[in-house]
Amino acid sequence: MTIKEVQEAFEELRKDGQDDEDILAILYLMFQDDKIDINELSDLVQVLGYELTPEFLAMSPEDQKTKGYEEIANPDITEKEIEEAKEIPEDEEKEKGKDGDDEDEDEEVEKARAKKLFGM
Repeated sequence: MTIKEVQEAFEELRKDGQDDEDILAILYLMFQDDKIDINELSDLVQVLGYELTPEFLAMSPEDQKTKGYEEIANPDITEKEIEEAKEIPEDEEKEKGKDGDDEDEDEEVEKARAKKLFGM
C-alpha cells in the first residue's frame, strides 16, 4: 500500500466514527496477530503522527505483543477505572437483549474492517 492509500484508509475509519486511539488499537491488534511486523507498525503509527516509544522498541518481541499496549495506554488511568469502564449497567444489558458478551463480536468486526481497509 502507498502512504496515500493508508491515509485514505485512516480517513475512512474516522468517517466510521473511529478516532486515532481506536486506529492505534486496531494497528496493535494487527501486530499482535502477525498481520504486520514491527517495522510496518512503526510506519503506520507515524502516518497517524505518532511514534513507538523507545521503551516499546527495547522490549522483547514477545513482550511487545503482550505488554505493548500497557506501554502506550494512558498512565493516569487506574486499574479500578478500567474495570469500572468494562462493566455494563444491568439496564443497558437488558436494553441490548444480550448477556454482555458482544465485546468479542465487536472486536472481530473491527478486525475484519481493518483487514479490509488495509487490503488483507
